[in-house]
This record gives sequence, structure tokens and C-alpha cells, in this order.
Amino acid sequence: MGDSTAGDLTWVTNPQIHAKRIPDDVWERFKPIITKEYETHTLDEVKRYMADHHNFVATKRQFIHRVMEKWKITKYNRKKDGTDDDGDTIHTAQPSKKPGKSESKGKRHQKGHSIPQSSFAIQQEQSYVLYDDQQYIDPLLYDMSSQDVKYWYSLLADMLYALGDSQSAFQIRACLYQYYPDVSFAVACGRSAQATFQIEDVRGIIEKAINNPEVRDGSWIKFLFGAQLARTWEQVGENQNAFEQTADLVEKYLDLGTSQPRPMVTRGPELDIVAYIYLRYLIPQFNKDPLNFEDGDPKLDDHKFLQNFLEQQPWASRRNISCLSSCLNWCIDVLEANLALGEGVQNTAWDPVYKIVCLLWQTWTQGIQQSQSSPQWSGQAMKQLGISASELLTLVVCMIMATPNPAGRARGKKSDSSDATIADAVRRANELRKSDDDTLLKHFLFEVRRSADQRMAARDETVNLVRSTEFQPVRDFIATCVPEYIKLPVAHSGYIYPLTVADRVKEESARQTPSPPVPSLFPTLVDFQHGSSY
Repeated sequence: MGDSTAGDLTWVTNPQIHAKRIPDDVWERFKPIITKEYETHTLDEVKRYMADHHNFVATKRQFIHRVMEKWKITKYNRKKDGTDDDGDTIHTAQPSKKPGKSESKGKRHQKGHSIPQSSFAIQQEQSYVLYDDQQYIDPLLYDMSSQDVKYWYSLLADMLYALGDSQSAFQIRACLYQYYPDVSFAVACGRSAQATFQIEDVRGIIEKAINNPEVRDGSWIKFLFGAQLARTWEQVGENQNAFEQTADLVEKYLDLGTSQPRPMVTRGPELDIVAYIYLRYLIPQFNKDPLNFEDGDPKLDDHKFLQNFLEQQPWASRRNISCLSSCLNWCIDVLEANLALGEGVQNTAWDPVYKIVCLLWQTWTQGIQQSQSSPQWSGQAMKQLGISASELLTLVVCMIMATPNPAGRARGKKSDSSDATIADAVRRANELRKSDDDTLLKHFLFEVRRSADQRMAARDETVNLVRSTEFQPVRDFIATCVPEYIKLPVAHSGYIYPLTVADRVKEESARQTPSPPVPSLFPTLVDFQHGSSY
């Protein structure tokens, strides 16, 4: 296999050939034999026996996935290290208990110390602390059980993620997850894992969480965990496992006959952007695997699936995402208040989009610290869209900066003065504010797709990344906007997904191709990459 290493990331340029996927009914037919043999033999021995005596050929990873993770078969000849005679990890339920005050208050969490967990927690041998690329560093000094600390670290992680520093965001979210092992932090960890060691960590979280009784079958949260698990395999080049997981999800959650998701219990948002992102990722992955199709079978139509997904969302009956216009109006109010970019922002060679985001972030956090209040849209983002307020703010700024300046002026340059940068953003924002709700949502989904495409690009695809050292001035500025007791993780040596702003009009005209009209409740929601509505 040909690999190239960049920082602590290994980019797979020649993905391995994946083994043939074995249908569920075939596994079930051989289940009694496999189960009986596994009672007295190791998985390697069972694997050889099934191939030699029943012409049943599967990889060891397929056996582990099926026997341990799906069938949940355990063995009683368990060693002290938690493995069987073959070294295979045995999954057994662990007693749970909630942290008491005497256990958590003011405690320094040293490496190897296990924090008591709730029933949704993932039992692990060591606690997460803020760490660098190679080893654990000084543990977090503050008690994460404090609601104030939880709030600020959550906000910090959300902003780092929104600005492209996924690795640092994961470090904070993993710490938070140890204290608050709930669905929201588990999903957030899955979205932000980037470095190889983080991907391995988050897979353990997801593999346990996806089978937890608190995560119901037939729900979007279970679908999300499954999609994140498939994504982790694809991230490290384990294409066989990624294809198998993807095929299982598609068969279980999507109706291939009607090109729409099966009815599922929602996560809660009016329009679930995270589910939208993973559904958009998953269908092309399914189409890549030739074993999913007979000769001549058509590929799945991802545009139809996504259009039907939108029509199934609770938002469809009201068609009003108020946090979008509310956030845009708040941005305009702040930018028109004759504020100046701080020295930490003005005296840098950042792209104007970073300067505007940082100015708004600074205003937002100052308001929280001074008046203990936050703008209305920040409390609506998760409820209406299923994303953090920081992610919403960053996407809205990208929308603003992608809007043509009504004066015909080109987008601001890095060398522009503070006043020129803000004035340019104000003109673009006011032009964007003229849009109706459907058009505003169309532009928002456009930015969602652009951001997701960059973050979820395959490892053998070219992605415009920047080294973390170039992001350090942004990190330094962000640190000045939070209370002094909130500390950033040690800077890593990996890469950042940079915020980029497209010339939306030019991209729309260049990428949109003539296509037959698609009957839809949302004829204006157009994916300009493919020229079809959804």
C-alpha cells in the first residue's frame, strides 16, 4: 500500500481491495454452527473451520463485527486483560454509577484514572485529558462537573470546530464526554475526530453507544452513529469495513424502492443538518461499492433521497428556520455599530472571513461575560438545525461574504483596513437580508454542503488544508475571548480545514446544468454541484 504522511495524519493513496460482503441471511443460516464452534474455539479457528468445512469465507474483522458486535456473543473463559484465548476483546456489561461529589469535586484527573460513568457511558481504561499528538500532557486543572466550565469549554470546542480545528475540538469534547456521556457529546466527538488516534478512540465510543438501549432502533440518532462508524473506517482506509457498515445502514434505514429514508424517530431539530450531512455522505459511499449492484442496476439517486429527507423533516410543515434570519440580523447590527477589529485581528494577514467571524465571536462572548445574556439565535441553533450556535454563526458569515457586493466591489483583501473590511461585509449582509426565507435556506444549505465536502473528502482526494501553525494567531485570539480559567489544548502538528468563500454566483452558473423539473415542496433548494433540487 502506498501511503503518504502529513503531520500525524496518514493519507491513504491506494485503498485496499475490500472483501466480498456477506448478506445477513447467509450469516443467519450459519449462525448455529458459528455459535457452537465459538464456545470452544478462538475466532481464528472458527474462521478456518468455516472455510474448510462449509466453504464459508469471511475475514476476521467480519467475524468480530458479526459475532461480538451484532450477535453480542461472549465467552466465559475471560482473561484478566479482558480478552479471550485468541486475544479478542470480550464485550461485557459493566456496572455503572454516577459520580458523587466526593469523587469528582476538585479532582485532578491523572492518566489511568477512571471517572465513574452513567449507563450511557463508555467504559474505558483511561480518562481523556487534554493531550497533544504523541502523548498525554498535564491533565485538565478544572472540575468539569461545574456547569460554568462545561458551558465555556463547550463553546470553545464548538468555535474551534467551526473554524476548522477539528483535532483541538475533539480533545475538549472527549474530556467533556467523560463527565457528560450523553448523546450530544458522543455525536460531537464523532464529527470532530480527525487524527488517527482520535478516530480509533471515537470508534470505541460509537461501537458501544450504537448498541446502548438508550439509543432506540429506528431513530435518526442510531442512524447517525452507524454513519459515523462507517466514516471512521473510511478515514483510516479500512474500505472493506466501511462498505459493509454502509450497506447495512442503507438496507436498514433507506427505502430503495421509493428513494426516501424510512420513517424514523427524529433527534429533535426542525431540520436536522447533521443527519442531512451524513445522508449525503452515505449514499455516494454505497454507490462506490460494486458488490451492492447487479449488472445493469442503477445507482441510488442521492438527490431524490435528500429531497425526500427534507420533505420528511418537521420543518416541512412550517418552512421557517427563524435562527437563520435572526443570526443574520444580529450580525448586521454588530457590524453597523462602528466597532473596530481588535489589534489581534486587524494586524494579521487573515482572510476577511476570519476577521469578521472573530469580531462577531468577540462581541458575542463579551456580551455573555458582561451581561450573562446571549442573542436569541444562539439558543435556537441546536433546536432548529441540530448544530451549535458557533457553527451557525460561521456558516452565516460565509453566506454573507459569498454574497455579491451591490456596488460591484470584489471581496475584501487581506490587506484591507478594518473599516474597509467591515463596510464591505455590511453591504454584502444587507444584500443577503433581501432574500426570502427559501432563498436564505438555499444559500445556507449551499454553505453546509461546501463545508461538509471539505471535511469529509476521501483520504485519496486532494483537500486544501493548512498547517496548524498558520492557525495559531486565530487560536491566540480565541483564547482572549473566554474566561482566563478556560485553557486551549496544546497546539497539535496536524492540519486545519480553512474557511473558504466561493463566488456563489459564478459557481452556481458554472455548475448548474439543465435538468428536468423535479416536483417538490422546495423548488428553490437547488444543489448547484449537481443541478437538481433537494
